[in-house]
Amino acid sequence: MTAERLRSVAVGLGILAILVATTLPYSTHLTDYMIFKTGAVYVCGGIMISLLILTWVLERRIRIHSNPVYLPMIIFSSLSLLALLFAQNRALSLEYLAFQVCLFIIFMVTAQVAAGTEEIVRTLRTVCIFGQVVALLGLLQYFGVHLIPLPEQYGDHPVSTLGNPNFVAHYLCMVIPVAAALFLHTDSRWERAWIGTVLLTSGVHLLITRSRAGWLVALVALALVAIAARRQVRIFSVLGRAILLAVLLISAAWILAGEIRLGSGERLTERFEYIATDSWQRAQSAVDLQDFSIAMRRIIWMDTVNLIRSSPFLGTGPGNFELHLPAHRSLTRHREWEVLMGTYPQVAYRAHNEYLELAAETGIAGLVTFLWMTGVLIWSGFGVAKRLAPQARLPAIGCLAAILGMLLHSIFSFNFQDPTAAAHFFLLSGLVIAVGRNPDNEKVVRLEVRYARPALVAVAVLAAFGGVCQAYSYLAGDFFYLQGVKMYLQHGHANRAKMKFERAIEWREHDFRYHRMLGQMELVKGRLLSAETAVSRSLALHPNNAPALKLFGETLLKKGDLGSAEESMKRLTQLRPLDVEGYRLLALARRSNGRHDQAVEAWRQALAFRPEDPSLIGSMGFEYAQAGDLDKAKAVLLRAASLKPQDGVVQGNLGGVYLGLGQYSDARDALDRALQLAPDNAPQWYANLAQAELADRNFEAAMKAIAFALALEPGNQKLIEMARAIRAKRAAHE
Repeated sequence: MTAERLRSVAVGLGILAILVATTLPYSTHLTDYMIFKTGAVYVCGGIMISLLILTWVLERRIRIHSNPVYLPMIIFSSLSLLALLFAQNRALSLEYLAFQVCLFIIFMVTAQVAAGTEEIVRTLRTVCIFGQVVALLGLLQYFGVHLIPLPEQYGDHPVSTLGNPNFVAHYLCMVIPVAAALFLHTDSRWERAWIGTVLLTSGVHLLITRSRAGWLVALVALALVAIAARRQVRIFSVLGRAILLAVLLISAAWILAGEIRLGSGERLTERFEYIATDSWQRAQSAVDLQDFSIAMRRIIWMDTVNLIRSSPFLGTGPGNFELHLPAHRSLTRHREWEVLMGTYPQVAYRAHNEYLELAAETGIAGLVTFLWMTGVLIWSGFGVAKRLAPQARLPAIGCLAAILGMLLHSIFSFNFQDPTAAAHFFLLSGLVIAVGRNPDNEKVVRLEVRYARPALVAVAVLAAFGGVCQAYSYLAGDFFYLQGVKMYLQHGHANRAKMKFERAIEWREHDFRYHRMLGQMELVKGRLLSAETAVSRSLALHPNNAPALKLFGETLLKKGDLGSAEESMKRLTQLRPLDVEGYRLLALARRSNGRHDQAVEAWRQALAFRPEDPSLIGSMGFEYAQAGDLDKAKAVLLRAASLKPQDGVVQGNLGGVYLGLGQYSDARDALDRALQLAPDNAPQWYANLAQAELADRNFEAAMKAIAFALALEPGNQKLIEMARAIRAKRAAHE
């Protein structure tokens, strides 16, 4: 195979593979639809660079067309690598950096090898084909027709093969401007009719995603295409015909829809009316600061700004945003988040603003360099478009409109972490740069050194192999993790789930979730040392993970490591200051450490959030008793008993307090109720009852009570000593 032929195959198959693998595949055997598509980026990046290197070997020279985009791209990658060195989870940073590098490779190889305007047009047609498939699948899902199996929780959401309405919006905002440019570019009526259906299906699909940012971006991108096309096409004439055709089609569809009923019995016209009304209300809510999406982003953005302030120079390291964000939320924002989200997770995993997240992960310098890179890309792209012949300009403008749209969309979302949108962004960017390649800017290095060609072959093989291995480990880890979760949650098989989590860790050791779930399985089975080791590793990878801290504290409490358990619970209450469970565990840790006054304070903090919870009130009453403040203990326990009269533990503890206060009659009454309501603690209740009877010199009743206690716990030395004391006092009294 000649070098030129290999080049053509590399770019053709590479582009097709990227468009297919980042758009259509999905699996219910993975935790997220992005997992497979991210793996595809690793594979495509590795194979594309290896094929490019092989063309150099065949030609006996390295050919690189210089471009001003490469300098900021290299500097940005270098800053990311530098930030990686200071990251909490370096393996996670390296994985994310590999993803970025693969995206840059897709751009570079496309820019170096793609062959002019025809390549752009062919690629844009392929984008439209897959865009229409995605849109049709999503529309059918919305109307209750599921051609692809989806988990039940998705219902009739139009997620298509992308897994989330926001990801659908990311993708369609790339497809729509590209399709519009092709619609205006082509002279074929049949092709224009087909692309018109692509625009129609994609537009309706975007509408029902309810993504206001997506709507805005699509309109801006379409406006850019229209402005650019005004000299090549009689734009108002084309738009007029398109609008007239759309009105006719919508009218015909409305008439037919009146006779069609969906599976729920709803008329199709009623669904159309709902879409129109809902979309209008959704658009109006864009100026409502109390709107859920707007309020959520405001909270997350403020947290992210705090995170940036804490590490303004190098950031947290690529991919480490999630690990640090929880520590930067104020108490006020915790309250706002709880009101907004209810029982949803307490922290966000993404900033929902790509630029803020970049600043948080790579520092201000990283953000500035990224903006420099994208700015040079846009400037170079428009420069290329201006130099093209009029008939070749529109496809390039379509690519640029999609690129600008994604940069705008990234203000409200995380498009560059979505493998589908990111891969399309860099692919289209590479196509635009490729059209403007200048042979005079080609740098050539001849491979005259003896071992240069074998060395490059080895590099090519390693690149392809590395991409495949990275993808396989990424997918395998997630696959085994999900198998473990299902095995435990659906079937309750902790041991089998444990083995799955261990397999997941073998493939991706740096994922904190895998270690946390392994620790949970070990704790369920009572293997405390193994549980501590696993959860400790999880916290080393993600020190601000509240569920892992809670699990770690519970493990240490059961293990008897009370000091460490208390520290873990204090950290948990800092991360989740409105979570009652954290204060409850902190109080238990302090109780076990014998610091009852501090435990009372922890119970008081818990009660601030649930002031009428009888179990919390009862626990605080018990703590007062342990601290020796019997009057307060009595008052608090009486309140708990009034809220929950059938709580035998409260009655038993109240009996113990009465005993300490010398109110023996009340003690007997409370302990009798405790014996009826909480027989599991009968030995303790009988022992206290024996002391109450003994205090009133009812020796026989005291002996009877202690005998009952010994019958339940015959080896209890404390009860044996108490029985001896009662006999001795009875003998002395006689």
